[in-house]
Amino acid sequence: MLAIITGANRGIGLEIARSVLAAGYDVVMACRNVELAAQVRDSLASEFGNVKIEVEKLDLASLQSVSAFAERMLERGRRIDLLMNNAGSLSDRHVTTVDGLD
Repeated sequence: MLAIITGANRGIGLEIARSVLAAGYDVVMACRNVELAAQVRDSLASEFGNVKIEVEKLDLASLQSVSAFAERMLERGRRIDLLMNNAGSLSDRHVTTVDGLD
């Protein structure tokens, strides 16, 4: 079984990753900061033993990044059993993405 979890390198996303790893899923950590996510992946691999955890670059503020991520997932030809769209942010100022979206 395959789970993709956005923002899996901290907070709720990390706890979701722990839960689905414990349930026996392979996990793709879809994160903006792949260096930090790789450190978290290594920690989770140590915590859970021989499990399949991958880190993939995904910046949800960039439609190009979203498209590239989706293409990489399609190329695998593997069914996605769980998709957890967890990533998000809260800002007290107006923020515009690289694509000009609010």
